[in-house]
Amino acid sequence: MKRYDAVVVGGGHNGLTAACYLAKAGLSVLVLERRDVLGGACVTEELFPGFHLNVASYTLGMLQPEVVDELGLQDFGFESYVRDPQYTAVFPDGRALVVYPDLERTIPEVAKLSPRDAAVWPRFEADGARVGAILRKYFMMPAEYWSWGDFAAEFQSADDQRLFLRFILGTTRDLVEAYFESEGIQGVLAFGGAVGTFVGPSTPGSAYAKAHHLAARIGDHLGCFGYIRGGMGALSQALATVLRAHGGEIRTETTVERILVRDRAATGVRLVGGEEVLARIVLSNADPIHTLRGLVGEAHLDPQVVTDLGRYRTDGCSYKINLALDALPRFRAIPDEDQTPYLKG
Repeated sequence: MKRYDAVVVGGGHNGLTAACYLAKAGLSVLVLERRDVLGGACVTEELFPGFHLNVASYTLGMLQPEVVDELGLQDFGFESYVRDPQYTAVFPDGRALVVYPDLERTIPEVAKLSPRDAAVWPRFEADGARVGAILRKYFMMPAEYWSWGDFAAEFQSADDQRLFLRFILGTTRDLVEAYFESEGIQGVLAFGGAVGTFVGPSTPGSAYAKAHHLAARIGDHLGCFGYIRGGMGALSQALATVLRAHGGEIRTETTVERILVRDRAATGVRLVGGEEVLARIVLSNADPIHTLRGLVGEAHLDPQVVTDLGRYRTDGCSYKINLALDALPRFRAIPDEDQTPYLKG
């Protein structure tokens, strides 16, 4: 029976990232992935002949540059670039909103919908940048080193306290309506408050989801999202290469059946088929319900944890459609003969 310093359940990009850091620190690490493809939701697959799709996650922005640099991902095939434009939204009345990574090109586009909103847009971006800078500071800080009070104390001035109420505690609807009059612009911006959540724009606290995405970063481009050369799966492949370069091991098509527990501590895992792998550290890249209920088992959990898991919701309110087309679509809201640049967002 082989023993490792750490076993990681699931080869998603988060699990691979954790495994890379542990292996880089000199620990023996094994990653176990149920599928034959690494990456979890961060994958690029050929679902239809000739069409390679980012099946789930489709854009890059929350991967902090510190992680890229510390793991040396650029040396293992990782290359990202800014989405340009950031996004294009077309409306039923034949108009469109195109948002670029820079103000100079964005403001004239906003003015087509509302000259008043075009004048306000720079302030919205500046406020978002201020909140994003504070959030990024805490993204890379271990949770035990800070508290909610520490975070709230970052917003000291009267202006910052206003931002705290709008971007952190408020609703997405109140946030966008505080700046803009155009319902089209409000709707486009409110989308960021729905991604990865099961809340509506009027749900208290929903503004934080929007603020979270304002903390995105691609290189030196703050508040921006980007793409990965070769698709999202290229990130997972780069992480796997880094892990192996530091001596880590990966087994695909290997399903973990149970996390082994002894004296209230995880001691390893049992695989489908009965094989056991021991480790002094067990990390799970699976969701909390599957990890704790399915792999650990309620018998090993405190009653309060079991109760809390019963309240844990895994629904979502947004979705993505993957299309395999024989030609690029054309939109009447975009008058240019060459619409290709607009489709990049």
